[in-house]
Amino acid sequence: MRILNGNQDFFNQSNNNTTLSPDLKSLITIISISTSSFSLLGCSFVIFMYIAFQILQQFSFKLVFYLSFSLLIANIGNLIVTSDSSSSINQNYCDLQGFLINFGGLSTVFWSIICCYYMKNLFINIDASYKIKDSLIISLGFGLPFILSFM
Repeated sequence: MRILNGNQDFFNQSNNNTTLSPDLKSLITIISISTSSFSLLGCSFVIFMYIAFQILQQFSFKLVFYLSFSLLIANIGNLIVTSDSSSSINQNYCDLQGFLINFGGLSTVFWSIICCYYMKNLFINIDASYKIKDSLIISLGFGLPFILSFM
């Protein structure tokens, strides 16, 4: 199968197994690193603004801060680049990368659910004073994904 301009094979086909060529692997790595870098900058900006400005340290912005922090963890996992070698050091990096991506992704989903729950109570129930306990939301947003990432 030829991709892009048709002059280069990006898939190596042998014995009915399709593997990626080194050129396609490097292209995917470059795209992953560049998009994760932009996302990392955005998350860092949100976290910096939350910490720097006292007026932003309200409950609703705290939820956005936790969501950005979980995205930051997932982006750090995406920025870890491992080669194809099977050395023990590379295996440890691969395990760390898998844990960070899994934990960050699950945590992002849980923080999004917590934000939606808060907005439901704010807009539908019209309860502006509604706050969830910090210990409960931190254990749901970070604790549960941490446990699920080890399973």
